[in-house]
Amino acid sequence: MSAKIYYTDCFTNKPFRGSPTVVYLDERLPDDNNMQLLAREMNCPVMAFICPLVNDQSTYSIRYFTPCTEIVACGHATLAAAFVAARHKGGDRIDILTVDGRTIETTVAKNRVEMIYPMYDMKTVLPETGLMKALGIDSHEETKICTELETLFIEVRNEMILRAVQPQFRELIKTNMPIKEVVITSRSESVRFDFILRSFCPWIGIDEDPVTGSVHSALAPYWSRKLNKEKLKAFQASERGGEIEVEVQENKVRLSGELVLLMTGELTS
Repeated sequence: MSAKIYYTDCFTNKPFRGSPTVVYLDERLPDDNNMQLLAREMNCPVMAFICPLVNDQSTYSIRYFTPCTEIVACGHATLAAAFVAARHKGGDRIDILTVDGRTIETTVAKNRVEMIYPMYDMKTVLPETGLMKALGIDSHEETKICTELETLFIEVRNEMILRAVQPQFRELIKTNMPIKEVVITSRSESVRFDFILRSFCPWIGIDEDPVTGSVHSALAPYWSRKLNKEKLKAFQASERGGEIEVEVQENKVRLSGELVLLMTGELTS
């Protein structure tokens, strides 16, 4: 099989919205250097590289690359990868095996993908003054950190504050906190959604992630407790926008969303 390339928009049902994601599919993966070069060439926030396991055709190994580095988790790239793998295999149940040994169970129904993620705890921290200044946030409700995700979560008072944030990214990456991402969140003012968020990841080459999925391993239980709801809908208030549905169940989070397949092709060299 020659390598196939799929260009998708994730966590949306409209083209040119959501998170643009490229998936590479072949019987084996390129070497690390070529995966990084391809991700740089595609220039999407994250590119997923997948191949079926030799002894289990319903499980696909995955690697995630931004244009500048490899990362170990990415919700929208997993969503796109599961969709592509289901088309390739011809079924609706796909297991995604990550480079750090985690298996993400997924179910694909047409253009909707459901993924099961582990639930992560957060602990309260005091953010650095320089980091808050770089974000332009003068006051906040809560600040928490998730070690597993290397992510700082900041709840602000309302949606207007969240949407007005314009980070100084060169200053943001100077923080000494052990993080690779900052998520700002608030209650939603729309009756369609329970909470909203924005995600900033300049540490891995993504100033603002259009839509992020994996952070809901921690963010979904956070809002579930605050709103006393198990099923919630989130809106990512980036320029492209995106919609995420989550359900908190014991020690796991069900994360689902739609995607649009824009283009397919073959890698010729």
